[in-house]
Amino acid sequence: MEENGGHKKWTVKLQEIQQLVRDGLSLEEIAEKYETTPYNLNQVIHRNGLFIIDEKNPSLAYKIIKTVFRNPQYFKPTREFYKATNISQQRWWTLYRGEDRMTEEEFRNIALHLDLTLHEAYDLRGSGTSVQTNFLDQLETKDKK
Repeated sequence: MEENGGHKKWTVKLQEIQQLVRDGLSLEEIAEKYETTPYNLNQVIHRNGLFIIDEKNPSLAYKIIKTVFRNPQYFKPTREFYKATNISQQRWWTLYRGEDRMTEEEFRNIALHLDLTLHEAYDLRGSGTSVQTNFLDQLETKDKK
């Protein structure tokens, strides 16, 4: 890793780190390979959005972002996003990583903020899940405007 004023440059190694995490290596093993601490490595993973998403069963938050941005790494939530959706930063990343299930209110707030169409929202939730009628009515009203 290159040194830059005493700081190590991670940008060169991000894809390699992501592949090592996918391969099942622990943070401790990867940190040892790059001569850093697991804490620093965890910070790099978090700051660069290198979360490992289960492609067979991705979280609803990940599906929403992938629908809107095509490449989820392009999405960097801002304070305005957190305020508009009424979701804290910690809660958002918990939802994005799939560690918790999104509530209907959270889904509605995110969908409305990111201007999802009724069709996109319905596809994301799937026909097998319960979709609240009032939420669909709100999106339908928005689509007609």
